[in-house]
Amino acid sequence: MEKECVVSAERLAAAAEQEQARRAAAGITDDIQDIMPFQAPPLTSESLLNKRLEVLWGAYVLPDGSRTQMWCPCTVLRVADGTGDKGSHGKAESSRARKLLPAGAVLVQWDPDRDRGEEEATVMWLVLSPSKWTTKWEGHLAWRWHPDELVNLGHA
Repeated sequence: MEKECVVSAERLAAAAEQEQARRAAAGITDDIQDIMPFQAPPLTSESLLNKRLEVLWGAYVLPDGSRTQMWCPCTVLRVADGTGDKGSHGKAESSRARKLLPAGAVLVQWDPDRDRGEEEATVMWLVLSPSKWTTKWEGHLAWRWHPDELVNLGHA
């Protein structure tokens, strides 16, 4: 015998919101991902200078010795133009650097991770790839707008 179940639209919407919140809290889904623009911004000063990003960094060691990836917030301080900025991916800015950075490399300032005992921000060059924009990639060096920027850009 089949029973017909009638649920109001409001009740169904509330249940869906609760389930989405439960899944985000459990790490099953990422609610920031759901509102991220599909297209990566250009790797230019006009698009990124002084903007906040999150980069998926995979170097955090858990108490059991395993590694995990984590979205790490940072601010773009400079965008290389390919003609004058020297440095290396993953290294701090240095006047002794000799290698020319590709256009679009970004000098970022990582927020201090106070949970891990960091008191000061750190600065390093990153070579980001448009193909690793978060809607297409979930591995090391995936990148996306910081939630604060989504508000500024009208996506939140």
